[in-house]
Amino acid sequence: MTYQIILDSNFSAFGTDLEFEFDLVQTLDSGRTRSLTTISNQSPEAARHFAVQPGQQNPVIEFRLYNNGEDKSNGSLSASSITDSRFSNGTVTTVEEQIIWLDEYVTDNTSDPRWLLFGGRWSDRNGDGTDEGTNVTIENVDFTQIAGQNVAQGRINLKLGVTV
Repeated sequence: MTYQIILDSNFSAFGTDLEFEFDLVQTLDSGRTRSLTTISNQSPEAARHFAVQPGQQNPVIEFRLYNNGEDKSNGSLSASSITDSRFSNGTVTTVEEQIIWLDEYVTDNTSDPRWLLFGGRWSDRNGDGTDEGTNVTIENVDFTQIAGQNVAQGRINLKLGVTV
């Protein structure tokens, strides 16, 4: 399954949506957590559990960056006003270009949920049949180059949110 993250043009300084497509997703941890307080009883089945705060979902995507000749920005680099000599032909194809694109353009240091996550259940969160994506904040992105290969391991930590 392919996942995609989009920084909406309303939040982008470059006049267009900035996109990145995750092709080789190795793992997707939905990060579902919920804090409960338990009042125990002699019988485990009779124990009572109370949620003191709503559950949270903080997805983590582990993926591979590789060059298969496809533009991982889905044309959003060439549609933008970005002029960066580190990108060849107005596309994001090489591993180095993908790291630069994600690290310097798609992510930023805001805590606002400015991004939309698409793929699987994240595409249509409310089940109305429209792929509107899920608002997320990028908590951090890490990359590990694999020695002797033109491949890198990526990990992106996300937090679900509502645009404010």
